[in-house]
Amino acid sequence: MVTLLQGLAAGALALVFVFFALGNAWTLIRARSRRQGTSLALFVGGLCGALAVLVAPLAGSARWLWLPLLLDLGTLLPGLALTRRRLLTHSGAGPHRDPTPA
Repeated sequence: MVTLLQGLAAGALALVFVFFALGNAWTLIRARSRRQGTSLALFVGGLCGALAVLVAPLAGSARWLWLPLLLDLGTLLPGLALTRRRLLTHSGAGPHRDPTPA
């Protein structure tokens, strides 16, 4: 019974992942063409996909946890941009801030 529930939960989360992944790709293409930003809600698809892999009743499925995060452009591209921004800010190569309060 537990395996059946795990399979149903994994299937439902996988459907949410596919729905969001396709929508995220469309949203990113549209935002890029209009030179607009996007929201962090794009991460929902990749997170649902990762949860689907995690709860799947398959032996060793957890080692594939990274795959939905890589396949969903709404998770991958903003995640890379946030990581890049964080690295540049903390390495001193990014925008400089005056350390003294105004």
